[in-house]
Amino acid sequence: MENRKEKRFLIALPDKLKQAARARDEGSLNEGIRKSLERYYSLLDISRHEIKGLFSTAEKAFLLNIAISTFFDTHSMDGLIADAEDTLGTEYEYYSVKRDTLIAKLKGMTLSQHHALVDALERFKIASNFSQAPIDSLLD
Repeated sequence: MENRKEKRFLIALPDKLKQAARARDEGSLNEGIRKSLERYYSLLDISRHEIKGLFSTAEKAFLLNIAISTFFDTHSMDGLIADAEDTLGTEYEYYSVKRDTLIAKLKGMTLSQHHALVDALERFKIASNFSQAPIDSLLD
């Protein structure tokens, strides 16, 4: 185990997640959680890199706008497709985004890429607090 300063904190987990974490490191809940999080964030990084050049600046701004009112949970990470399909044409016109092109891009993404996109949108919203942060940094 690498030498690192650890800070302890309490976390409440459903039994299903506890069992899954313990199964990943010979029964150690802490190491199982650490290992699972490292793998998850690594997968997000890889998937975010895969889609980094996929969206234009206008498309990123549009996606951020429709994601503002969406709650994403484990089972709805690809919900941006439905959101994009349900968005009125006037919104697309406002952002100068082609509806069919954007929806095709979203439908062409893997589930892990959807996770990465949602993660990036959520982190961008939190970090920028809707300030004037450059939207092109969204997938960095």
